Amino acid sequence: MIGALLSIINEDEILVIKTWFRRINNITVREESVRDILCNQYYIHGVWVLGCCGRLEAIIMIKDKVSIIIPTFRGEETVARAVKSALEQDYDSIEVIVVDDNEPNSEHRIETEKQLGSFLKNNQIQLIKHDSNMNGSVARNTGARVASGEYLSFLDDDDEYLPTRISKSIDRAKEDRTDLVFSNVLVKKNNKPSRLINVKEVDDWFLETLMNENIIGTGSNLFVKKKIYDELGGFDENLVRNQDVEFLLNAFSKDAIAVCINEILVIKHENDELHVPSYGEMCSIKQYLKAKYNTFISAYSIETVRAIVDRAHRSLLKNAIQNKNQEGIYTEKEMLVNKLSIKELVEIAMVKNTELSFLRKIYDKYRAIKISSILLLSKLYPRKWIE
Repeated sequence: MIGALLSIINEDEILVIKTWFRRINNITVREESVRDILCNQYYIHGVWVLGCCGRLEAIIMIKDKVSIIIPTFRGEETVARAVKSALEQDYDSIEVIVVDDNEPNSEHRIETEKQLGSFLKNNQIQLIKHDSNMNGSVARNTGARVASGEYLSFLDDDDEYLPTRISKSIDRAKEDRTDLVFSNVLVKKNNKPSRLINVKEVDDWFLETLMNENIIGTGSNLFVKKKIYDELGGFDENLVRNQDVEFLLNAFSKDAIAVCINEILVIKHENDELHVPSYGEMCSIKQYLKAKYNTFISAYSIETVRAIVDRAHRSLLKNAIQNKNQEGIYTEKEMLVNKLSIKELVEIAMVKNTELSFLRKIYDKYRAIKISSILLLSKLYPRKWIE
């Protein structure tokens, strides 16, 4: 049918079609390419021409562009994998923006450029280099500022997308007229499947984000409408860590709508190296978020606020244990000693030099109950603290 319609297209009509393209995308289309477009339903610069309906008329459909933003800092060993996964999407109206946040002239920057060398020939990719190391929030905002897509999809330099990540996310975003789209996340440790993070829709996203800072699994699971991102002001550049959590709190405090795709579309990579902020850093982050969103937090019931506070202390306790920070452990356990789970008690006891008095408190609390964890503690600490 399209081939038959080509016979009635004259030079004036070709000029009209070229004008439509310029008006839509500000591009120049050669005359011969117009016939190719109409004949083959050819895709060019985000526009599909599906055919003609009579003289001087064409059916065109604009595909929303998605900007995939990849900030990188000392990620030269994995950034190529992230970029490759972005380019292998089955949705072709994309651009990939890599923001190099390494120090200029550093080995990390030099090696990053080497790893990206072959990809940079692709006109869908652009590389932006910071004049100095800023932080992850700044790098993400740098990418978003130059992005030309209607949607933004953030990807950490050590993670990767499955091929349908973008197409399924944009379909869901359009179907539900939503602001943010999340999916399930497969966590791989040392390149082997480790665990699955199921992201489920909730009634109160703001509260659930406060209660579970890992609610979407990774910052690579953030797919957001560019308009919403702009209205929110992007990522808070005061935060070196937990910027994804703050972004979500900001979005949900302004009633942003989120949906989840019950399918693995993102792979988060981990290894044996422990990359966690110091206990002091985490305390500062918690205090900063509390002050920034105190108005919203205080609007909840007293019981809910207490639960939020307890959850914050549990998060800090976990961090103190990971860092083997004795002062942090002591501070947080004093806040939670009557609310700690067996798992938390055992983790505390396994930290070297845990004071004997606290082990006694653990035993006194559970002495009336036959719990095997007490036996475990006695084996870990063969001291005469159990009568």
